Amino acid sequence: MVRRPFINMDITGYFDDTPGANKSIIVIHETVSHDHSGLSDIKSIASYLGSKGLGIHLIVDQEGKSGYSFDEGAIYAHARGNNTDTIGIELISFIPALRLTPWKRFRIWLSRERQLHKAARWCAYYSDRHGFPLRYSGGKVPGITSHYDISIVNNVSGGHWDAKPKHKGGHFPIKRLVKLAKLYKSGKLAYAPIRSFKMGKST
Repeated sequence: MVRRPFINMDITGYFDDTPGANKSIIVIHETVSHDHSGLSDIKSIASYLGSKGLGIHLIVDQEGKSGYSFDEGAIYAHARGNNTDTIGIELISFIPALRLTPWKRFRIWLSRERQLHKAARWCAYYSDRHGFPLRYSGGKVPGITSHYDISIVNNVSGGHWDAKPKHKGGHFPIKRLVKLAKLYKSGKLAYAPIRSFKMGKST
């Protein structure tokens, strides 16, 4: 059994939802913010999504802090065409706003170890709890996918390119995320705290 990661903030009350459903896919999202310390980014993103009638199951910031919805089975509006069977994870960063090549944005993502590791730990937890495999799914089968993939699969008008995988010409290291999640789930990667260079604290 995979241990649930530490929860820094309960975001359940920010969103409206419909009754729960079985989950089989994790959808990774990116939302632009300024990487403020503390919980201000998580609060502002949760508030913004709720005000738009949207919702998300988890928010992880640069420091690895987690805003978690205790209603894991909730059907939140976050991935048009796949809201029922998906868990949405919002990763806060300034990266999508940078006018850089996908390769340079990808390298910045790799440097955000606290955030990637915490997201991977949550993926391992959700996979164990809901019984779906840890693999890159492309949005077509159970596993882990991106908002970009879901938009392509469901032919969403206007589309989304957040968390577009590097191997598809984007900048997000989704295969790295999947690999880390597998290591955490198998116990090969310990739940040791990662030091924060900014805060000098561990999570």
